Amino acid sequence: MLTASVIAVADPAHKEVLVSGAQYGMHNISSVVRGGPFLFISGIRGTIDPRSGRTVSEETQESFGAQTRMAYEIIRAILGEVGADASRILRLDCYIRDMNRAGEDALIRTEVLGNLPCASTIVGLPLGARGEVEITAIALASGYEKQLLVTGTEGALPNIVGAEGFLFVSECHADRNLPGDRAAQLENALSVLDVGLRQAGSGLSRIVRLELYLQDIHFSQAAHAILRRRFKDDPPVLSVMGADLESLSEVKLNAIAV
Repeated sequence: MLTASVIAVADPAHKEVLVSGAQYGMHNISSVVRGGPFLFISGIRGTIDPRSGRTVSEETQESFGAQTRMAYEIIRAILGEVGADASRILRLDCYIRDMNRAGEDALIRTEVLGNLPCASTIVGLPLGARGEVEITAIALASGYEKQLLVTGTEGALPNIVGAEGFLFVSECHADRNLPGDRAAQLENALSVLDVGLRQAGSGLSRIVRLELYLQDIHFSQAAHAILRRRFKDDPPVLSVMGADLESLSEVKLNAIAV
């Protein structure tokens, strides 16, 4: 099964390729594209060091840490090329082969990028080839202001950052006291998302893009029914993907709103 999601600009003049993919070993895509005030960074894998061309550790216990560190270092270098730094990151999505390594990812991210206030999500996906991790980001171009509107806490609200009229929301979890009840977890996660958005001056009705990760993709039909009840005749753009999640978690979601 293939899932694809797209963000585009209405006016072609608002799009500019800032860094080619060839500079970082990506020959068929661009590394960074600017769309209006936003910088869109391609999915980065740390399997090759673009500075030396050497292959990073593969299929060993050390592979995850080495590849994750390389991926974050590449993101930092790419941002530096366009006059930005990690503090400009609005949203960071991390896809890893083994969710048991999520804590390791968090430590490495902080070491390389610093204590980063942004919207972030991490899920487990069956990455192809020998890649252990793939990381993509949306950042803010220089000259624009980024705001941390809601500071998330473990098991409570998500981080929400704002820029140029858009709100970027971190992953939303359901209450841990709902193990095995997928419908209740989704309802609860949507409520957490709504509370966070309201604190940021928005709400569910103002979501333009919603991404839903399911431990069991066969729950997708029931999930769509729940979302239809919540959003009624004004649904956002939606992506639903099967993914490996934390223990006892059946659903996870994130969003972009206005």
